[in-house]
Amino acid sequence: MEKITEKYYLGSNSKNLILYERKISESGNETYKKIGYYMTIEAVYNALLEKEIKDDCALIKNIEKMVELIKENRPYISFMDFYNRVAIQKKETVNEETGKITKKSIISNKAIEMLIKAGCFDKIEKDKTRDEILLQFCSILAKTKNKLTT
Repeated sequence: MEKITEKYYLGSNSKNLILYERKISESGNETYKKIGYYMTIEAVYNALLEKEIKDDCALIKNIEKMVELIKENRPYISFMDFYNRVAIQKKETVNEETGKITKKSIISNKAIEMLIKAGCFDKIEKDKTRDEILLQFCSILAKTKNKLTT
């Protein structure tokens, strides 16, 4: 599951994106209640708005940026096309504790994984299974983690 806010998490199964609500009992036990199943990230976004969490501006801005970035770069001809045009784009963020500025992907690796598992690339990768697309993504991550940084 990918943390969206302290209260909401996003997961996936083979067909859907799943929105969860985190609950903490008086004894401190955490549970996750499924709020709903959604076919697209836009549907998740709409569900969050319906749940009246409009006051969490950071969440809405992040989802809006992700959705807009995906939409404005369409159409995609392959998963690699999507990755090269969308996934590697970075935004500057400031760590509130240290004040350090870092560049962070607009779409997290976990979010890309969930998009793959939910079948978002099935139409453009007709000759590949979701597992094959996921393996391709993992190999990309393994290559980027082996690079030396200065």
